[in-house]
Amino acid sequence: MEVQFGTQIRKMRKAFGLTQAEFAEKSGISMMSLRRYETNERQPTMAIITRMAGALGLEVGEFLWNDPESKRPYFWSADLEIKLKQIGYSTGWKEDDCFLWINYPDGELEVSEEDLWNLHESTNSFLKFKLEELKQKNIDHFHQQKR
Repeated sequence: MEVQFGTQIRKMRKAFGLTQAEFAEKSGISMMSLRRYETNERQPTMAIITRMAGALGLEVGEFLWNDPESKRPYFWSADLEIKLKQIGYSTGWKEDDCFLWINYPDGELEVSEEDLWNLHESTNSFLKFKLEELKQKNIDHFHQQKR
């Protein structure tokens, strides 16, 4: 399945109060290309997404936030799904009822989006903890960056 960025591009452009013409000029792309991206007729390259994000003063991850008011990255749930699959779990979602669940090896657990977000954040926190633990264990091989 091809990811379609058009809705997100339009949402972020509007959140910054820019017209298509203004955003296209700031991003260094043609207005026709921007229209095609926003309507999902064409998919932007990573280089184009980077330019669009930069035009708004954002990092690519910030640009791809699902909701400009939210601090949740656009693809956070896909990232969590990958992590879960690696350990034999998965998620499910029934759009009509907004019903989310985690598939366990022996059943399924109904969860909220907030539960999944917290799980995602916990895995990131644990990874940071383990990285710091690894650094301390091998501190003799750690090279401080020069600033």
